[in-house]
Amino acid sequence: MKKKKGYLSGAGALAAAVVFAKVLGAAYRIPLANLLGAEGMGLYQFVYPVFALLLTLSGGSVPTAVSISVSELVARGEEEEARKFFSAALKLSLLIGLTGSLLLAALAYPVSYLQSRDAFLGYLAISPAVLIVTLVSAFRGWFTGHNNLMPSSLSQITEGLVKMGVGLTLSYILLPYGLSYAVLGALTGVTASELVTLAIMSIIFGVKHGKVPRVRLREERPHLKKLGKTMLPLILCGMILPLSQFIDSLLIVNLLGKTSDATAEYGVWTGMVAPLINLPVMICISLGVAVTPQMVESREKGDVDMILKKCDTSVKLTFFLGIPFVILYLIAPESVLGLFFSGVGQERLMRGALLLRINAVSVLGLSVFQIYSAMLQGLNRIKAPAVIMSAAMLIKLLLTLILTPLFGIVGAAIAAVCGNVLAGAVIFGYFVNFTRLEKRLAKNVSLITLCGVIMGLPIFMANGWMTSVATVVAVGILAGLVYLAAVFVTQVFSREEWQAMPLSGLLVKLDKKINGG
Repeated sequence: MKKKKGYLSGAGALAAAVVFAKVLGAAYRIPLANLLGAEGMGLYQFVYPVFALLLTLSGGSVPTAVSISVSELVARGEEEEARKFFSAALKLSLLIGLTGSLLLAALAYPVSYLQSRDAFLGYLAISPAVLIVTLVSAFRGWFTGHNNLMPSSLSQITEGLVKMGVGLTLSYILLPYGLSYAVLGALTGVTASELVTLAIMSIIFGVKHGKVPRVRLREERPHLKKLGKTMLPLILCGMILPLSQFIDSLLIVNLLGKTSDATAEYGVWTGMVAPLINLPVMICISLGVAVTPQMVESREKGDVDMILKKCDTSVKLTFFLGIPFVILYLIAPESVLGLFFSGVGQERLMRGALLLRINAVSVLGLSVFQIYSAMLQGLNRIKAPAVIMSAAMLIKLLLTLILTPLFGIVGAAIAAVCGNVLAGAVIFGYFVNFTRLEKRLAKNVSLITLCGVIMGLPIFMANGWMTSVATVVAVGILAGLVYLAAVFVTQVFSREEWQAMPLSGLLVKLDKKINGG
């Protein structure tokens, strides 16, 4: 019971940190969008998908690969071997990250020529972050493999604070010199935030575990071989979404026409709508980060019952977290966007609301894909998520080519939601077939969806009155309380599951008061 509590409590702490970091990110994007405008945000979003793609290639698989291998060794009681493995992983991360940074700097001119030449300086500013993030990823994998998510949680918060402070300050100072320089300042904030994160992770590791052991190359070869074998399918899976976003950054603007208006449309889509879609998805990724080493540990011990319990709880939590956002984005996208991006103008706001409503279901598609992918990785089924996401994004690409010339940025949004939902649906079917949990899953999903519909009633009734920050927040709190009450009444989670979550004492008391016992 303690281990389960640790897993969910750790996931809750990381999720809370992610939410706080995303709130900081939203608070950062509001003045940034008002400072740069839609065109400036478009330039910012030109650079980010390319950065994300290089980041995935260099270090995106590192935390999961390290956490899987470390948790396997720790579960077998081989702590010293785990330390040697981490030493090898850190050296490999340094080499790969440095290569990634140099490659991004080299690609800055040709890629910005295809997108917009004003993006060139932004690429140079963010290129060192590839190396830094790759090293940070190795440390995160080490701590996650030990079921310690607090360093990752702390670093999420400090990362957001530094990015906001440095990015906004530099953007404001450099704006008089031109929009490209202001974007340069914002992206320099990203590099600075990752550098601070690396310093924090190194200090925590030193305090808790001492120095990284020095290991001879001959001793490291088995560890490097094992790491490479684990990383390859994870890289393939992790690079698909960033690659798709990179292709979008080249394709969509050219399909719309390389004008400032096209860049602004792309900025609305990627700079305003996408972050709101990604917020609940990032929370579910936090849950996935926590559940992967737990799956590895249970698999190593041959504890099938524990695997099934963790699968059941993780999936319920994914739908529990995702469905409220889907309902909110479907019913009141104008109010949500108006709360965060009031300075972009009414026309852009209404266009963003349409795009958010169209892509609301992407929240579930991507969340479901992420949690099932994490569980499959922990169960040593690493290749399946890569194959599924590849097929889904290929279909999305074909739909983008067909629909964008016909419907503009709305066509691109339709293509995106089709690809995201397809990925979630297929991996859902694959996992159900693999674990034979279909009956429980169907019941849980139905109950949570019903609770979400009930939650949507006060939002629907108050939608016309949600014209200020105070009313939006008040209606959001009311809807959240209604949703939580419905979840308790329908007994979506067992008392044992409530006991394993953060704030378990309060949740169990509420459950007893509502359901008795």
